[in-house]
Amino acid sequence: MRSTSWIDNILLGINALDKKIHDRALAAHLIFGNVLINLPNAARI
Repeated sequence: MRSTSWIDNILLGINALDKKIHDRALAAHLIFGNVLINLPNAARI
């Protein structure tokens, strides 16, 4: 049993959290981009 195993677990947790936040930010960016693109079309209707 390595003494740094708990540090490894924390780092893995941070990496997983970072990826989740990044994926969510990317999704929000894509949705926001689509809204901005479709705004002029919606205004015309």
